Amino acid sequence: MLLQGEEIPNHQTMTTFPLCPFVFLPFVPWTVGDYSFVRHGLFATHGNSSLAAQPPSLINRIPIEVLGEIFNQCLKNPDVSMEYMRERRVTNSPSSSIDPMTLAQVCQHWRVVALSMPVLWSSIYITSPCWGHLRLTRVWLDRSGTCPLDIQLVQQQRSGLIMDHAVTHELITLLITQIHRWRSISFHLWERIPSSLSQISHNFLTQLESVTVLVSMKQPSENAHLDNMWRAAHAAPTLREVHWDRDYLATMPSHIPWNQLTVVCLHAILPMPSLMNILHSCQNVVNLDVHIHEISPIPPTPATLPHLRRLSIWSGCPFNLFLDHLTLPQISSLDLIRSYDPIIPEECTSLNNLLTRSDRYLSNLLFSDEQHKDNGGSIVAFLGLPRMSSLKDLEILSPAGEQVMHALTCESEPSHEVLLPRLEKLCLARCHTTPDILSNMVLSRKVAADGKVSRLRYLEIMTWKPRSSIGELAIFRELAGNGLDIKLYDA
Repeated sequence: MLLQGEEIPNHQTMTTFPLCPFVFLPFVPWTVGDYSFVRHGLFATHGNSSLAAQPPSLINRIPIEVLGEIFNQCLKNPDVSMEYMRERRVTNSPSSSIDPMTLAQVCQHWRVVALSMPVLWSSIYITSPCWGHLRLTRVWLDRSGTCPLDIQLVQQQRSGLIMDHAVTHELITLLITQIHRWRSISFHLWERIPSSLSQISHNFLTQLESVTVLVSMKQPSENAHLDNMWRAAHAAPTLREVHWDRDYLATMPSHIPWNQLTVVCLHAILPMPSLMNILHSCQNVVNLDVHIHEISPIPPTPATLPHLRRLSIWSGCPFNLFLDHLTLPQISSLDLIRSYDPIIPEECTSLNNLLTRSDRYLSNLLFSDEQHKDNGGSIVAFLGLPRMSSLKDLEILSPAGEQVMHALTCESEPSHEVLLPRLEKLCLARCHTTPDILSNMVLSRKVAADGKVSRLRYLEIMTWKPRSSIGELAIFRELAGNGLDIKLYDA
């Protein structure tokens, strides 16, 4: 139990209950006059008895552990206070709209809770570094106590880049003083890396799990410095996740601990045989992100990834040759992003063969062919694969029109075969339909009459061109009132 005072234990984790919606509770903050707290084991009340007798506001009646978790979730959710995004300010918060300093300025009670939670200060996100970030970072490091640190620093292309390099050097030098607490680091830099970063020692990286270092417009002279940094990171005993520059892997450094990694981003331009050779070394990978740029005339050696659960493929060419040589006995989530050329039927067949060979059914699918036109036939072909029948979470980035909506509509005839009978979450980037098409699809999945179709629980459409009727909008309001989490953004 956290105490409302100065000497409070360092509680890093409180609860996993989803409390972010509670941030919208009405509140009238406590004032100093009616604030009660425990200090050094003694109970004290400030203010006169009439004020002290007044009940606290609603938000301050909840347990401090719950309030603290609300704060934690609020900082993780960039959509809680979108109106504040218009205000440009120097902050180290992972949220673009709010930071723990804002929470600490609401009232004394909130300040005590915010300052008593080092975990609120353990995520440091710096964008477009300036000298103001230096003082803030010292505050964040001090208030984060002994918590593991998650750090992101992003240089953005702009005038005055020389000053950016100087500030970035000072910031990273400061962060290195807490290198023993680094849990994840993500540095997006321009032209060069600070010399202090290239001189770090793996002996101090005792908690490092995730590393991303991307250097845009890198000078050739920086390659040695970059390799020194990666050499230290690769030697960290706890390293599990990496994201390299796309040209760094061209030299294929020998010190990469492939068998130690569980999350790998391979965005390099690699020949298919080289890519497959890497996968043979990644026997513990759980999450894999690959780019495929060309079809190799040389058949690659087949690979089995026994622990892979999520595979993300960006492809500028047909990916069936890649899938044809994989076996993934634990795969459950797949991202397919196709650029330039449209999907061909052989790719659908290859995907179903992969899932059949692996004896797996997908539960999550993200699909895009980046054609910027309604290509409902390709989408329906993928969704109709036998191994998609257990899909629960579907996200379509390609335009989805009436052909897709009709395919997802559950017909009343018992003989009709339902597409994606277990679908619970549907996200569409762009949806163009005539009136009532979308609402009919959602209504058909509202209640499963025979228990063979799951109820749709979440619907989000980022760009909706509905040409809808008043009745359709009323249906959506009723569905939202009956528990459907629905977000529609009219184009």
